[in-house]
Amino acid sequence: MSLGPADLTIRKRRKTWKEHPRLRTRGLLWFHTAPLFMMHLRLWMKPAVRVGSLKRATKDERDAIVRRIVGSIPEDIGRYGKATNGVASVCYALFLGVPTVVLSGISVVKMGHSYNEVGKQRKQIDEDRYVLQKLSSFPNVVTTEPELSRETGIRLVTSMSELR
Repeated sequence: MSLGPADLTIRKRRKTWKEHPRLRTRGLLWFHTAPLFMMHLRLWMKPAVRVGSLKRATKDERDAIVRRIVGSIPEDIGRYGKATNGVASVCYALFLGVPTVVLSGISVVKMGHSYNEVGKQRKQIDEDRYVLQKLSSFPNVVTTEPELSRETGIRLVTSMSELR
């Protein structure tokens, strides 16, 4: 989308590289169990991938951050009991004190994301909806997606001037 390298990309251990074969990011938080030097080696073997800083975290750490920001997801919501990485990354940003989080390309109605060219199916839609509804109480979490705003209550922004 011509936005340049991301400041932060969050990646699951088993995520296929087909979804992001030319990843460009200033920072990569990779949910993985391998030692950091092995993760660096794996990135080195991907010549089209460019990563500035690499950090490793466990799934338990990721889920703990989501719980810290919005609380636990009730057992009767969804089948998996956890939010997707995209939604967890919002919690991670809030945990780090990011001043404004802008959600774009995320839907709790459509299957997949705007960048999803391999047709991957989303599994945690109910969990994401729950967490995003909780995140709507944070004034510094906004979205460019009218549908997401309607479904979750997150404030809709239509221009950069609304972020100031």
